[in-house]
Amino acid sequence: MNLKDKIKLKSAKLINYGVILILLALCISLVNSIRHFLSARNRLDVLDKRLENLQSENEKLKQDLEYVNSSEYIEKTARDSLGMAFEGETVVILPDDEEFKVLPEKPPEEIVLPEPNWKKWMQLFIY
Repeated sequence: MNLKDKIKLKSAKLINYGVILILLALCISLVNSIRHFLSARNRLDVLDKRLENLQSENEKLKQDLEYVNSSEYIEKTARDSLGMAFEGETVVILPDDEEFKVLPEKPPEEIVLPEPNWKKWMQLFIY
C-alpha cells in the first residue's frame, strides 16, 4: 500500500466519522425538538381546560350580573333586607327558626303556699 492509498483511507475514515457525528447531532436535536413539542402540547391542553373553566365562570358571572340588575332582585332585596313594602301591604317579621323550636312541656310546678298562722298555732299548742 502506498502513501496515497493510506491517506485516502484515513480521509475516508475521517469523513465517515464526521458524517456519523453530524447524524448523531441531528438525532439529538430531533429528540430535543420532539420533547419540546410534546411539552408545549401538554401546556396547551392545560391552558385550553383553564380557558374553558374561565369561560364557564364568566358566563355564570354574566348571568348573576343580569339577575342582580333585574327588577325582581331589586324588589326582593328591598323587601328582605330593608323591610320595605308596596303601599297597602303589611310587613310581617317572623322570629328566627330557633325561636320556633318546640320545647318539651314541663308539668306545671305546684305552688306551695305557706301555712296560715292559725294552723301553726294549733300545731304548737295541740299537737
